[in-house]
Amino acid sequence: MATGILYNSEGTVTFDVVESEQLTLSSSVSDNAVEDGDSVVDNVRVEPEGLKITAHLTGSNAKTMHRRLMDFWQNKTISTFAHKNAISSVVIETLSSTSDASNKNGYKLDITLKKIKRATLKTTTVLTAAIATQAKEEDDAGREQKDDQEVDEEVSSSWLAKMYDKVAGWF
Repeated sequence: MATGILYNSEGTVTFDVVESEQLTLSSSVSDNAVEDGDSVVDNVRVEPEGLKITAHLTGSNAKTMHRRLMDFWQNKTISTFAHKNAISSVVIETLSSTSDASNKNGYKLDITLKKIKRATLKTTTVLTAAIATQAKEEDDAGREQKDDQEVDEEVSSSWLAKMYDKVAGWF
């Protein structure tokens, strides 16, 4: 049994004894059928890591450390735990403390830490109307309608031209 720490920007809690740690890695698997040869990636979702700790706070600063630990939980503070299993970006999911005859000068703690998922931010630049109107005006190069051209007699008497003449009258 050795000491462990939970720390963040608000401070540090030093556990006098870490009795046990239980690291939990789990996934959610859908009940949907997967075709032979297909990837199962869409059917499995990896859950955030969890760490259950049983630890003790003792001595003259036990009450201060216990209060700080409760503040971490209350404020949803993102922390790092260091002991045999080091895990960062965690929050306290559950905190249970016992004070009895076996540890009358301190607390026995059962803590569940859960790793948080962090989303990455992607920014996209969009031109506003004011900026868009400042853009250079386009010229009509290559997009102008050409003047009517003379049509060859053979072409004008083709079946396609006759069909066009009939259909154009419908509209």
